Amino acid sequence: MEPGSGQGPGGGMGQGMGQGMGMGRGGGMAMGPGPGRFMPENFRMMGQSFHAAGQRFAEQARAMGESPDAAEVTALMGSLQEVTAVCRSCHDTFRLIIEDGS
Repeated sequence: MEPGSGQGPGGGMGQGMGQGMGMGRGGGMAMGPGPGRFMPENFRMMGQSFHAAGQRFAEQARAMGESPDAAEVTALMGSLQEVTAVCRSCHDTFRLIIEDGS
């Protein structure tokens, strides 16, 4: 295993999957033991969209050099906007409104 590679000794399989490769990213499981199994299907789909957008952002950020030019930074901010757009859509869709009677 290369230090900082995000890959644990499991090589992407089972325990030690490494950063960003656990059940939160699906891990190849249709329905894991976590709280997601109790969520509506569209909630899980938005979660998958969030993780995919985050993965694209992370890959683009890692690919940038030590001194990125303005175009690279602008493109990276576009990827970040994609991530936050998924956040916003989920928060707009799944909102609890507390009615306190006032």
